[in-house]
Amino acid sequence: MSWLIKTPLIFIAVFVVAGYALSLFARRPETLGVSDGQLSPAPDSPNCVSTQTESTSHQMSPISIPDGRESDALAEAANILEEMGGQIVTRESDYIHLEFTSLVFRYVDDVEVFIPVGGPVHFRSASRSGHSDMGVNRKRMTEFTRQFQKSLVDLPKHDSAG
Repeated sequence: MSWLIKTPLIFIAVFVVAGYALSLFARRPETLGVSDGQLSPAPDSPNCVSTQTESTSHQMSPISIPDGRESDALAEAANILEEMGGQIVTRESDYIHLEFTSLVFRYVDDVEVFIPVGGPVHFRSASRSGHSDMGVNRKRMTEFTRQFQKSLVDLPKHDSAG
């Protein structure tokens, strides 16, 4: 094989190995979860979106829940995110944490959903490693929002009086 073929192949191999190695050393952040009604702040890097940030580059809108739809909202959010490829790590009465793992480099994104009493649905989606995510977290949560809002129409309406 000539050096014209070997050189690009070597660069590609190094890139793939370096990307995979980066994902191996990324650990679950200790700051995940809800504290004082808030999910963790968004980092300075562009690989995060959140409904609870003042940063316009990270900001997404929370999802309103119509009256009578609150009781099944978290379960519905979990179902949608699992169907999108997430794996549930933590599940509480008002909070879920899922991990999404990319196919090639095995990068992990942490997705959190928090629904305080009466709503709305708050979420945060952030990459564990790297700087840019090429818009993956925003695309994921935009699709989640679309599917969740559509599903609200189909959720059974529960009478809060019993």
